Amino acid sequence: MLPAVLQRLLGRSAPAAGEPGVLSAAREVALQTMEHSQALAELCRTELGEYAARQRRRLLFVVLAVFLLAVAYVLLCALAVLLLSALLGVAWALLIVLALQLLAAAALLLAAVLLGRQPLLPATRTELSNDWQCLRLLLKGNRNS
Repeated sequence: MLPAVLQRLLGRSAPAAGEPGVLSAAREVALQTMEHSQALAELCRTELGEYAARQRRRLLFVVLAVFLLAVAYVLLCALAVLLLSALLGVAWALLIVLALQLLAAAALLLAAVLLGRQPLLPATRTELSNDWQCLRLLLKGNRNS
């Protein structure tokens, strides 16, 4: 809503012939600021979409890991029962399956942890930092002149 109001107030037409230079420059700065803000908003929207997709994948890995850990627990119980009843044969097969389940769960949890370490909105943060530096230099230059 704000950009539409600014566009109406500022108008996108060329400045009138008798228009003062300061008003023309202010109009141009306001238009460029509005366009830049819209570009930053689009960048932020894109990065938030990527972040949401990464979080969905991370959640999937966690859900799969929880499922595999539940299966590993059931197999551990079955292994304990079999080890107590007979120490040969089937117990080794269950031990191998249990080890594979635990390895898969550990790999999925590690993937979920590694996916969560990426910063939120890195390009937007960089752009805002660059804008801030430019504004500081501009204000510093205006004070000195």
